[in-house]
Amino acid sequence: LKSDADAQDQKAYLSFIALNKILNNVGGLSINFDSFKKAYDSNPTIKKMIKNFDQKGLTLDTNAEGPDMTTTKGKRTKGIDSMSKRATKKRS
Repeated sequence: LKSDADAQDQKAYLSFIALNKILNNVGGLSINFDSFKKAYDSNPTIKKMIKNFDQKGLTLDTNAEGPDMTTTKGKRTKGIDSMSKRATKKRS
């Protein structure tokens, strides 16, 4: 996820629901905010990979700048538009 986001200069956000779906596919592990916080606080490698997190999910530390990726004129970047289109297609 991080390398794809970096290649497209996009942020990478995962809700804990999405993270659990990924983890279930690779090993059956389940995680919530409290268990993630414990792992984050005790593991420097995890700290390096995560930009921030809250009760809903986490944002990977990517090369993308700013939380909304807008230009100074307020226009959205190409990356956000393509990410939105992909997310919409997945919901259908």
